[in-house]
Amino acid sequence: MKIVLYVLLGLLALVLLLLLTPSYAYVAYEGGLTVAVRVLGIKKQIYPMKRKKRQKKTQTPEEKKDSESKKEKRKLSVSALTDYVRLGIDAVGRICRCIRITKLYLHANVGNEDPCKTAMTYGASAAAVSTLLPIIESTFRTKGVDVEINADFGGQNNICAELALSSILMCLFFAALKILIRFMKVQNKHKNKHKGGKRNG
Repeated sequence: MKIVLYVLLGLLALVLLLLLTPSYAYVAYEGGLTVAVRVLGIKKQIYPMKRKKRQKKTQTPEEKKDSESKKEKRKLSVSALTDYVRLGIDAVGRICRCIRITKLYLHANVGNEDPCKTAMTYGASAAAVSTLLPIIESTFRTKGVDVEINADFGGQNNICAELALSSILMCLFFAALKILIRFMKVQNKHKNKHKGGKRNG
């Protein structure tokens, strides 16, 4: 009995360690996109990775009719759509508050053989960065921001970017739990409305 108790306590301690230890995600671009995650000191590259090709299944006429009828049943009212949009915005906000940007590196040279096109592209890129950067800094907790856009007249476009994110899994877990509870409440609310409307009809 004691052995079982010790095993359960060990598993609980491991779960708590996993939930309380910061986890990291890395996104880098330099000629190609690379995405990796690190949990408990173990780093795993998740993109690019080889995937087996899956054969597309052809639908029979009966399956197509069923899928079309399901799509018709899934039509949302304006009230339901509004509630789901609000839920989505709240969910994004909750998740963003749990994430910290530990590194945001972007160095880009904007170049073209045509100086006019180079100037236009550089102006658009600089305007986009100056607009998005304050939004990112106000939405996330940020550290190590290094962003630089340069115009390279007569040159070529060259982008080097790196993004590192960290988060406590327990924070994400509770945020996801609150989002799930709210989602179920919204779903039940509109299911009851739909049933009530059918009965009244």
